[in-house]
Amino acid sequence: MGKLTKRNILWIIPIGIMITFFFMFGPKKQIQDNAYIQYVQASTLDDFGTQKLGTLADACEPVKWIYFETSKNQDVVELQGDCAFADHKDTKIQFLVDNERTTIRPGAMLLDNKQLTPDERDAKLAQLLH
Repeated sequence: MGKLTKRNILWIIPIGIMITFFFMFGPKKQIQDNAYIQYVQASTLDDFGTQKLGTLADACEPVKWIYFETSKNQDVVELQGDCAFADHKDTKIQFLVDNERTTIRPGAMLLDNKQLTPDERDAKLAQLLH
């Protein structure tokens, strides 16, 4: 092993910074079973009907419920699957949950990796949950 020179140090420092950023801000493990998911599945959205949100998964195959926290500490539960109501295209529906698990708001909705506008999303959810 050679001497520790200025050149070697200039290589080590950026690599160390990149590794640190990766572990701090890199991809996080997807959680598929926790209290937030259970709360969303058992809840309804009052503006969209009386059916529980868990019934959305009945039309999807395969279905995954995923919980994650955004970089702004927003708790998100996402339904993923190929759903019949979207012509069996890749579907992702996000629900934003507050920390106390008292309110749920609809978040983004993607059909075949195309994000719907809030009006389109609300119309689709109203159609599915009535």
